[in-house]
Amino acid sequence: MTLFAAVDDEIRDARDRARRRDQLTRQRATLLTQIEEVRGMLADLERQLAKEDRDVAKLEQGGFAALLAGLTGSKEERLARERAEAVAARQRVTGQRTRLSRG
Repeated sequence: MTLFAAVDDEIRDARDRARRRDQLTRQRATLLTQIEEVRGMLADLERQLAKEDRDVAKLEQGGFAALLAGLTGSKEERLARERAEAVAARQRVTGQRTRLSRG
């Protein structure tokens, strides 16, 4: 191998490493953006879950909303719906937490 061939190989290797570094830098930036989006989504879902849990608690404990629902005969139906919404919200929160932990 000539001196020029060795230099050419080193230049080619350096160019390949630089290309790979650029590719990894772009991937890292994309992943950081996705992580921030998931964190924001998770915060929104946690707020929604807290609201759903409060709705269920209000109906279970009684109070004005439960009284009105009871008078119209829809308390159990509404309680079942609120519980289902809370379960769905909890599952979405769990899913996003899992997604974030894998990122």
